[in-house]
Amino acid sequence: MKSLILLLATVLGMLTVYAQEKVDLPEYGISFEIPVGWSAQSQGDYILVGHQSMPGLIIIFENTASTTAELLASAKEGIYDEGVSLKPAGDFTLTGNKVEGYYEGMLQGAQVKAFAIGLVSRVGSGFSAIVVTATDLFTEKHITEINKLAASVVFSEIPDTYSTEQWKGWLTGRQLRYMYTSGGSDYGGGYSGTSQDRRINLCSNGRFLYYSNSSSSFDGSGGFGYTQGNKDSQGIYKLVSKAGRTYLILEFENGETYEYEVSSNESDHTLLNGDRYFVVDLERCN
Repeated sequence: MKSLILLLATVLGMLTVYAQEKVDLPEYGISFEIPVGWSAQSQGDYILVGHQSMPGLIIIFENTASTTAELLASAKEGIYDEGVSLKPAGDFTLTGNKVEGYYEGMLQGAQVKAFAIGLVSRVGSGFSAIVVTATDLFTEKHITEINKLAASVVFSEIPDTYSTEQWKGWLTGRQLRYMYTSGGSDYGGGYSGTSQDRRINLCSNGRFLYYSNSSSSFDGSGGFGYTQGNKDSQGIYKLVSKAGRTYLILEFENGETYEYEVSSNESDHTLLNGDRYFVVDLERCN
């Protein structure tokens, strides 16, 4: 949200709007309706919504949170940037897939108040919107209007891009394996090292098996130490398109969700969130 408010500071008072009742964004898996009396205009990664007589502006943008807990944690951080200092004003409310709450603070030397709503989607990109105006001009009507907007949101599956279809063909029925080791000695003859081994079996039936092992050790004048961590679990996986990119989503049986952006580098190596994984034959799928 940081750049969001900076954008608002530059466009307030300069926005030329055009009427638009419904917005359909299939590449994000989102559609929604602009409330009566408001008009919208696309501005880069944002949609700006203005009113002919009500002061302030609603800004709509994508959120990539996988869970409401993740979205809530982000909201609690506040919004800080050059000329902007907005902090949460009270607790945020979490209902179903929605997180909402107030902000207050300074925007380019003016005292402002804001109300934000974020919605988490399980099938595509999430939806966020914030209405901002001068503190003494903020009313319950602003909250009513942004709630109308949020209530109209419909999430849908994002059609696979050609790239996602290619990744599905390459990764389904295979194992993704990440391996990392490091170590070194100090001047006193001591040694320290770490290692990680992570395996993701993507079974053809839509289920996955996940195994990871990490360890670290040191041996020096101060003594010896060793730690180890393991995870062995399973669940359901999806390879989906979001805003033109491909993501691997792992939904564990305990409710946890891992999300990785799938890409490749100039050497055609497979990357998950930028880390190289080897794609090999499955070891097991039961």
